[in-house]
Amino acid sequence: MQSYIPRVAQVFQPDSLHAAGPSPGGCSVVAVHDSKESWEKFLGDILLPTIQSQIKNGFTTEPQVTCFEVDHLQEP
Repeated sequence: MQSYIPRVAQVFQPDSLHAAGPSPGGCSVVAVHDSKESWEKFLGDILLPTIQSQIKNGFTTEPQVTCFEVDHLQEP
């Protein structure tokens, strides 16, 4: 997790919402996008390739992705 933060945090835009932390077997990332299409483009074009390039010998298992609609988002 220590190496994740500086490497992957660089791909998030200043106006995006992003949270990450350790979870069993790796780490969990929560990212809020304005559409499913925006998320899928970000995931395929930026996030997964960036993470993949930082892991020696690549992913040991395929990352699990769960998408859901946000009914309410409270911003500071």
